[in-house]
Order: sequence, then structure tokens, then C-alpha cells
Amino acid sequence: MRRYQFGWVLVTLLAVACTDDGGEDTTTGTTTTGWTSAGGTTSTSTGPEDADGDGHSSASDCDDTDPAVHPEADELCNEIDDDCDGAVDEAAVDATEWYPDTDEDGYGWDGVVRTDCEQPPGYAAVAGDCDNTDDTIHPDAVEVCDGADNDCDERIDDDDGDLVVDVAWYADADGDGRGDPDTTVASCAPPTGFVADDTDCDDTDGAISPDADEVCELTPPAVDNDCDGLIDDADDSLDLSSAAAWYRDGDGDGAGTDAKTAAACAQPSGYVAIDGDCDDADDTVAPSLPEICDPLVPLDNDCDGTIDEDAQGPTCAEACADELDNDLDGLTDCDDGDCRFEAECAPDTGTVFTP
Repeated sequence: MRRYQFGWVLVTLLAVACTDDGGEDTTTGTTTTGWTSAGGTTSTSTGPEDADGDGHSSASDCDDTDPAVHPEADELCNEIDDDCDGAVDEAAVDATEWYPDTDEDGYGWDGVVRTDCEQPPGYAAVAGDCDNTDDTIHPDAVEVCDGADNDCDERIDDDDGDLVVDVAWYADADGDGRGDPDTTVASCAPPTGFVADDTDCDDTDGAISPDADEVCELTPPAVDNDCDGLIDDADDSLDLSSAAAWYRDGDGDGAGTDAKTAAACAQPSGYVAIDGDCDDADDTVAPSLPEICDPLVPLDNDCDGTIDEDAQGPTCAEACADELDNDLDGLTDCDDGDCRFEAECAPDTGTVFTP
């Protein structure tokens, strides 16, 4: 009988030794707590396990294999329910802020913000669009001359240092409305003294511009009045009212005939400035020549409409009343025997002697 009691005690002691308060049964994966009664009976209790060691048991941990997933975790954009609330990626701490991009220019209006892991339709990740109805206006646009704040920096046109100007203005120093192509300023609005035109070939003279008439200068040098690259007679648009009249001098005696004229700034070849030649085929006849007594055919040498008047020479007849010694014989008028039968030299009776 004693041998039997001793064996029972030994078994009980071994059972107690193998069972510890708060011990874990590794074969079941449950936590056990137990004690041995005085009567030798062992009692145990079990609770939820925390396999990933994140401080949350499987009862509340929706993924007890990942220590980053538990009810107190931050929700992240990773398509995982990090905080075990049954929703994925909602109110994620690393979500992106999105801004309404109505004009689809890649920039949104920062007056409204939406936070989401994925880009919502009609939203952009970059804010700062100052006109969400115009896709040419956004922070990355180029500022141009159009009266709008293209790059959304609250500066417009000439007030914006980032302005890219494709408009040139030209100095109009002489105020004729035409500008000097060599003196320019780039700006949206024209500065004082500048114009849009660049066709003035002399910006120091208001009478010279593409709007002027080509005229003959009274004194050299000749200029290109209308800025077409042609000067005076070379310009078909020459105002002929400013040109001089030239007369054809066919006989080269320095006087031209009124029958053939030319209007030009410079003297044309074969033309002269003096007119009135009554015989442009005879160089002994011209307004500037003296009247002479022609031995064969009487001529109006000085083109005054009278032949041989006031002429003097051995071949001339005495005129008898011009107080000249026309025939150069030393006797004048009635003293010359050639005039004794002329009326101018008759006695007071008025009788004309006839030979």
C-alpha cells in the first residue's frame, strides 16, 4: 500500500514540474495558466495570442503576421488596411493633396484641396493656377503681351520681369510717324517717342519718310525723300512739279527750242535750261547771239522777231535812223550817202530825192 502511494505522489510532482503558472503550451499556441490543488488536480485557462508581437492580439489585430498592421497603426497608401478599421487607404497619412484642374493644364486651383492616394479625375498634384478656365495660364506658362497674368505671379506684361517680348518699337525722333529700324525697344506698350513702324530712312528729318513725295532738291545733296531706295530722276514716283524744265538744244548753241522739253532734276543730255531758240538747227541763231547782217539769207540771229536790226558790219546796209554806223564806213545815218534818198534824210520839204 505504501509503495502505491509513493508512486502517486511521484506522478503528481512530475505533473506540477511540467506545468508553470502563466506558461505557454507550444503545441496548441494558447496561453495557459494553472495550479495544482491539494488533491493533486491541475487547472488551466487559455487567452488570445499576439503572434507578430505588435502588442495587439489576434482578437483585434487584422493581420497578426505583420507587426505594422494593428488598430493603432497609421493608415498608409499601400492598399492594406493598416489600422484594421475595415477600410483600405482611407485618410492615409502619406496621401497626396490634389487640386481641381478644370482646364487640364496640369495645375490646379488651390482654393480647394482633396487628399487621396490616387489622382482623382479632373485634379492635379500642383496648385497655383490663377485662371482654371484657360489652359494657357498657369505657373509654368510664359508671360507675353496680352494683358493677362500668364504665369500667375501677380504681375502682368511690362510689369513682369519674366516677360518674353515679341513686340518691337522703333524710335521716331522726327515725329513723322515712321520709326528708325536701328533704334528699338522691346515692350508691350510703346514708350514715348516710339512707334510700331520701322521704315524711316532718315529719322532726323520729318520731311523724309515713306509718306513723303520724291522731289528735286534745290541744292545738293539729293536725298531719297520717300525712302524707297531711289533718288530724284531714278524714282518713277518723282513729283514732276518740283523738277526743272529743260529744252532740247539740237544745234548746241546753248539755247533750246520750246518745242521739245523735259522735266527732270538733273540736266538731261542734249538739253539746256535756256529756251527761245527760234532755229534749233542753226547755231548762229539763238537769243544770246548778236544780230548780224547775213550776206545770203537774212536771219533773225537774236530771235527777237526782227531781222538785222541794230546790226553792224561791212556787209550791212546803213539803217539811217538807228544812230549806228551799220556799214562801218565812218558815217552814221543821214550823213551816210547810202541814206540820201531815204525818207528819214529828206529835206524839210519832205521831198524824197530819187536818183
